[in-house]
Amino acid sequence: MSQTWKKILQAGSVKPTDLVGSTGSNGQVLTTNGSTGLSWSNKTVNTNTTYSAGTNMSLSGTTFSATDTDTNTNQLTTFSLSGDSGGSGTVSQGTNALISGGSNCSTTRYGSTIVINATDTNTNKLTQWLIQGDSGGGSSVAQGNTVDIAGGSNITTSHSNRTITINGQPDTTYTAGLGMRLSGTEFMSYGVLGIGEVSSTSQSKSMSTSYSQVSNTRYKVIFVAPPSGKVLIQARVYQDASSSGRTFYYAIDKQTPSTSNAGRHKVDETDDVNQTVGRIVGGLVAGTSYTFYLYAKINVTSGYLRWGSSYGDPYFVAWALP
Repeated sequence: MSQTWKKILQAGSVKPTDLVGSTGSNGQVLTTNGSTGLSWSNKTVNTNTTYSAGTNMSLSGTTFSATDTDTNTNQLTTFSLSGDSGGSGTVSQGTNALISGGSNCSTTRYGSTIVINATDTNTNKLTQWLIQGDSGGGSSVAQGNTVDIAGGSNITTSHSNRTITINGQPDTTYTAGLGMRLSGTEFMSYGVLGIGEVSSTSQSKSMSTSYSQVSNTRYKVIFVAPPSGKVLIQARVYQDASSSGRTFYYAIDKQTPSTSNAGRHKVDETDDVNQTVGRIVGGLVAGTSYTFYLYAKINVTSGYLRWGSSYGDPYFVAWALP
């Protein structure tokens, strides 16, 4: 222990001179260097700093306070409260407004939310109903029951959302009877499909030993092939042989034929008559349009085919076959 501290302990008191060896100047204070050294230093003098209040602040003595920054002088201090009926009331700032339920209504507050609830007091609700069909009778359907709407014979039902669709499914099968044909949903009788022009004017065709069209207007028939793809084509024409021993050959085709396919007829000079010839054509495509012509030739020149006036009306007809 140093002599200084022994002296202080023995005396029971301490003087400035005991610590630093001198009393220092007036107004000085004893300071330390942070270690064992002590010295006298001048006291920090209060320079009397001046403080002032800034924007939206006030200063009273040594106390600063914030001031009200709202310059709006039109603030709502009261408001009017009214309902569907009755008058209105004035509610002042700070006053509580009670929102209560009326008849069959109640209110509940959740935080800052008011919920208004309606109470159903209708006791005359439909709890069951009667379902019946065309045949009468009926069954009671209670609330919550499921009603199955089912189709009867050839009927189906389907639903989408709240819509029930009833569909008819007829299963009747139709077939064409004798003398009839069925195309899709259309029944037609087997009959004339097409007919060539009829002439009342006398006309003739001089025959040669090669096949040629008798007439590209009178003996021309256009038709649409029936579902069977089979037709009978017939023609009537007047034969006039210039001498006996002549043979007429006939063909019914879409183009000039090489052989007879509609028959032949041998005549003599006194055997001039109206002759009917025909051909059954098969393998046609149903629904397809076809054009056929009457072709003819003679074995030895000469001879004629005539029609119209005193030779009778010609015809060239296509008939549908089953």
